[in-house]
Amino acid sequence: MKKTLVILATVLAFNLSNAQEIVKTEQPIFKSANLKIENLGGDKVLFLFRNNEYIHTVEYKSITFKSKGDVLSFFNKMAELLESPKTSEDEDLRVNYDGFYIVRYGFAQKAIFLLEGSDGYAKLTKGIINKVVKELNK
Repeated sequence: MKKTLVILATVLAFNLSNAQEIVKTEQPIFKSANLKIENLGGDKVLFLFRNNEYIHTVEYKSITFKSKGDVLSFFNKMAELLESPKTSEDEDLRVNYDGFYIVRYGFAQKAIFLLEGSDGYAKLTKGIINKVVKELNK
């Protein structure tokens, strides 16, 4: 009997110490069909976007930022590239940002392409970038 109580107490103590708290997440900072920006808790912010490399497969890429200000800086860099003087069709503007490339191609100067090496891309228009910047500035 004593052995059974010890085993039962050990099992209960183990289960209680491994219990995980379920937390309801906040509303996203920004959400559209192909991208989402949300707080992860503390100061961390997640930027999640759909990989446009595939038509029939849905794959998402993500970048974790240390703060909302870092996300704003990232999107301001995209806006800055969009506002840069026009280039010829074979000249591209590119910025390396923490393992990702922010690119404005000469043949598509009204959009920003976010590239992660050769593993896919996201296309962001001026309208989406401006909406995100507006939300982040609230």
